[in-house]
Amino acid sequence: MMGNSTGIQRTKDSNLRKPGLLNLLSRSTCLFQLGPFRYKEFLKYPTLRNSSLFSALHFWLRGYDQVLRGDRRLAFMLKGQYYEYVESVYLQANPDVQKKVTAGQLPDGLSHFLSEGFKEILQGQRRYSAVSFLPKVLAVSRQKQRAAGKILALFAHYDSQGLIDPYVLVYLKALKDLGCEIVFISETAKKSELKKLKDLCAMTLLRSRGGLDFGSWYCALKSLSLDLSKYESILLANDSAYFPVRPVKGLLSKMNKTRLDFWGLTESLQAGPIVDPYHIQSYFMVFSKKAVKRGLLGHFLKEYEKRPILSKCGIIEIFEYGMTQWARDLKLKIGALCDLKSCYEHTQMLRSLPPLDRVTPTLDLWDTLIEVYDCPMLKVGLVRDDPKRNFDKDRTKEILEKGGYDFDLILDHIRRVTKDR
Repeated sequence: MMGNSTGIQRTKDSNLRKPGLLNLLSRSTCLFQLGPFRYKEFLKYPTLRNSSLFSALHFWLRGYDQVLRGDRRLAFMLKGQYYEYVESVYLQANPDVQKKVTAGQLPDGLSHFLSEGFKEILQGQRRYSAVSFLPKVLAVSRQKQRAAGKILALFAHYDSQGLIDPYVLVYLKALKDLGCEIVFISETAKKSELKKLKDLCAMTLLRSRGGLDFGSWYCALKSLSLDLSKYESILLANDSAYFPVRPVKGLLSKMNKTRLDFWGLTESLQAGPIVDPYHIQSYFMVFSKKAVKRGLLGHFLKEYEKRPILSKCGIIEIFEYGMTQWARDLKLKIGALCDLKSCYEHTQMLRSLPPLDRVTPTLDLWDTLIEVYDCPMLKVGLVRDDPKRNFDKDRTKEILEKGGYDFDLILDHIRRVTKDR
């Protein structure tokens, strides 16, 4: 799945959970307000998808909180346009609701949206969103002497403090050494930070917020008039991983021999919204000339414009899963550097794992990926959050130092981004 994306704005929202009687009453009332919304079709199990009662119960027990976090889709139509509920979007557009949430009169914006806000929107008395969330270019800077590369790398950056961290510079240098011509795209980077990129990137783009990493890639592809045909391949990458934690000198030549048209570092079978859950994880995706010529990236642009506001879950399910499915529809050859099933079987000898369709490879199999399959990345979210409770700092340091990666880069970054938590 995607990396350090945690919502449309990727910020912590203190309004997301205020447990208590008010919340329970509000949630119970909302059980009877799901009629106009698409919710149950996004649930994994047929028993839930096929029953209004069971899906409503799921919403009450788990879905309500998941929608608030962006981890579950709640979709609706306004004037023929598809939208998904995003808490920060609704509160930004409706300061009266935000005021009540802050004062403790409402548990969150979602309760208001379901009970009365959506009806008021349909009647023209209220707005869902204050602005369009199709990202726009704010500033573009080009190097006077652009270093041409065989690969165009569109690199998505986000940092809550507006910094370009040293680990990002190491990542970019590695891409440049691989022959990449880099376009650096950021929602948050301070202009004073961009000078760090002078010798690394051919172009920098600052953009408005919205759409996470796919929003960055969309903005660059849509706005920069890039001639994609002159490159051997196109790379879409983001800063959600430390890279390269293994030598990558022969990575591209190795993958070129596979003659894949669309590939990534890791693949996943984690269950999603489609019958076949197989997909390439989106933090590092490579598109061949054939993939570009057949219109894979063009199809992505068209699909993105149909959905201006999506939850984090919606972005992942529509675009991460979708990219692989669209590649299949175009009869393209798809694959990954690391074989998922082999990696899973190897890791099973080390520790217990969830079923394969519930595995997040970069979190559940991270050590095997690096040690056995020379996968050159380690996810930031694994080190920062340890969501699977399987991260070992001392072992990681030993593994990474064998590959020549400076572990202090990781420690310094994690200290900086977690000190205010």
